[in-house]
Amino acid sequence: MENYHILEPGEVSERIFELVLKNRRQDSDLAKALGVGTSQTSYWKTKHVDPPAKFLPAIAGFLGEPYSSSP
Repeated sequence: MENYHILEPGEVSERIFELVLKNRRQDSDLAKALGVGTSQTSYWKTKHVDPPAKFLPAIAGFLGEPYSSSP
């Protein structure tokens, strides 16, 4: 059995916004790519709330990162 890291609430959003910054993109670019308002991405960032799973493939694509739904 493999060991998996159990994510704490907010870890996913923290990593997303680290990568947004690293890629020299804006939070507003992410919001536009996802078809949501900037208030939504701001909420994820400031409240350390992870985005719903349905957005993860699009976020990965926006960031140029691979995405897999399996652990």
